Amino acid sequence: MRPRRLSTQQMETFRAVMHAGSVHGAARQLGTSQPSLTRILRRMEDLAGFALFQTVKGRLIPTGEARALLQGVEHVHHQLDALEEMMQRIARHGDGPFRFGASPSLGRAVVPAALVGFRRLFPEAELRFDTVALPNVVDYLALGRGECFLTIHPIAHPAIECRAIWPCGLCCLLPAGHRLAGRERIDPAEIAAEELILGEPETPHGEIVRDVFRGIGRTPNIRIVIRVTEAAIGLVAHGHGIAILDEFTALDAASERVVVRPLNAGTRMHACISRGQDLLRSRYAEVLEAEVLGVLRHRERLADRHGVPAG
Repeated sequence: MRPRRLSTQQMETFRAVMHAGSVHGAARQLGTSQPSLTRILRRMEDLAGFALFQTVKGRLIPTGEARALLQGVEHVHHQLDALEEMMQRIARHGDGPFRFGASPSLGRAVVPAALVGFRRLFPEAELRFDTVALPNVVDYLALGRGECFLTIHPIAHPAIECRAIWPCGLCCLLPAGHRLAGRERIDPAEIAAEELILGEPETPHGEIVRDVFRGIGRTPNIRIVIRVTEAAIGLVAHGHGIAILDEFTALDAASERVVVRPLNAGTRMHACISRGQDLLRSRYAEVLEAEVLGVLRHRERLADRHGVPAG
């Protein structure tokens, strides 16, 4: 048989009477009636199996058992207060540090911009922002090291749920003085013979770019192969060639020495957000995704308004 337990209402009533010294004072403190409190105390005595109070010369006197019980009730009261504070803290800031990751392409400019709005909503949140190589993302999510991960390539694994959230095209990064720098858009055929800076062929990014040239029947003139696509920005700035990057990596890459132009190659990639299969998203993850989309929409509006590529 399940043991009978005191309810929170009974403990709060008992505590109020003990502190007030009378049922009348406790009723006024709790904003209820004396008969109601009297019924609660009688029920509590039935559950406890002993008397809690005696009336002596018109005064309510707690029994020795009641004074002993008060210590336990006070302990529970403090625990309930701590629990309420924890609930409020979780409502405001989540249930602990928010750990997430992004590939370098999205981590370079998109995520930092998205965190501006995120931190405005959660100014006291503790964040852990990881950059993980694509082959390690499955373990990162499946083993619970991070809650979500942003990439420009889909993660295909039964333990991972991956969703495409935004299309991504390719951009050309040209030295500012290059003959094609004045064009609004660049055709792949125009740069096939130029000195090109491309990612490694075995990477998804490098394969996609090479596929663009295969599609037009041209062999690209690759002069520098890079492992980390962000390195291309500095190489272009110093005049080592033309780089082809995804538009997210190219965000904010334009400078006095680098011109960014969209490549006429269509949508080749998508920004994706991945997480462990069958795991509920925290408020942090929901807000991060919303802020990322907000940044990308804002970039798109600016590009449409000024007639320049979003990157």
